[in-house]
Amino acid sequence: MNRLQYSVSLSYEVMDPLADFVLNIEAARTSRQFVVAERMTFPPSIQTTHYMDPVLCNRLPKGRLPVRYEAVVDIDHRLDDSDQLSEVPVAVRCLALHGA
Repeated sequence: MNRLQYSVSLSYEVMDPLADFVLNIEAARTSRQFVVAERMTFPPSIQTTHYMDPVLCNRLPKGRLPVRYEAVVDIDHRLDDSDQLSEVPVAVRCLALHGA
């Protein structure tokens, strides 16, 4: 299990004062990735409301938005038996990705 700690600083300016600004910022929660801790902060002078949708877990802050998101994530890397892995030629893979 590997532990990663990261932080992201973003700055947004919503031009329409009547618009809602929806942020979808968070570390993914998967069967192999676990969020140990997370924090989203806004400068103290920013007036925001905070709501988390109970179905989609979306957070909805409103206002002028400089944002900082920090998280600590544990990742359980998938380890495959090297004898069971096969090489995929680059040219074949590129063709498959581009629909040829």
